[in-house]
Amino acid sequence: MQRSMKRTCALVVLLSTAAPAAGPSLLDGRPVVLDGGGKLLSWLTPQEGAYSAAATTAWDFLVRWPRVEPDGFKTYFEYPGFNGLELLPATWVHNPASLFAFLTDSGLSMYQYSGDPSALAFVQSLLDHELQHGLTPSGWSWSRVPFASTMPGTHDYSGADDVWACRQSGASTTGAACGQGDGIGAIEPDKVGVLGYWFLRAYQATGATRYLEAAIACADALASHVRPGSATQSPWPFRVLAQTDVVREDYGSNVIGPIELLD
Repeated sequence: MQRSMKRTCALVVLLSTAAPAAGPSLLDGRPVVLDGGGKLLSWLTPQEGAYSAAATTAWDFLVRWPRVEPDGFKTYFEYPGFNGLELLPATWVHNPASLFAFLTDSGLSMYQYSGDPSALAFVQSLLDHELQHGLTPSGWSWSRVPFASTMPGTHDYSGADDVWACRQSGASTTGAACGQGDGIGAIEPDKVGVLGYWFLRAYQATGATRYLEAAIACADALASHVRPGSATQSPWPFRVLAQTDVVREDYGSNVIGPIELLD
């Protein structure tokens, strides 16, 4: 829970950015204030409630998100980030599986902390969108698992065009992939485990069996594709075409998400 609350507090810092740091007496554009012992004080008052205020302020902003994109979806369904002043979306590869997992982590902790049902409803809105718009088709080798990435500005997820992403970053599009974007139709197995774990936690919090079914589908896909791991071969590849199981990038070091889900 502390990890989740720290993420939430970090979000409110991003949202409150007024200007870049301009010197040693400023932090995130705000004057640095110290107590009598030289320790940093929060810019929120009173000090005793600063962490709680930071967390609740961030979640109040998320739940009441003011910007809706032209197609009617809120920004975080279609873009990976936004400008902290005008809330203009960042035109870059979207990573919904990771983003929704992190927000679910924080949201369930906020619900435990505050009892505010809006935090739980927010989590369900993210995961329900993923179930409706972000899973691979049935019958694919990796069936009914989340796409890790997608193109910006779309609410239907299918992987990100890595040629486009490489060009956007100024990297070469010849030869080996530049590492920007998964490729259309590609997934990242570690994110299957990461979001699958939070599907399971959401089921435990809500009792909604659709989340349990999604978690089991993720676990089944990981179990049916696991391979011997070694110092040079990971148990799952990093990027793989979900329909055919053809590997795009072989080595991936993040196995904690799948392990948590399978455990």
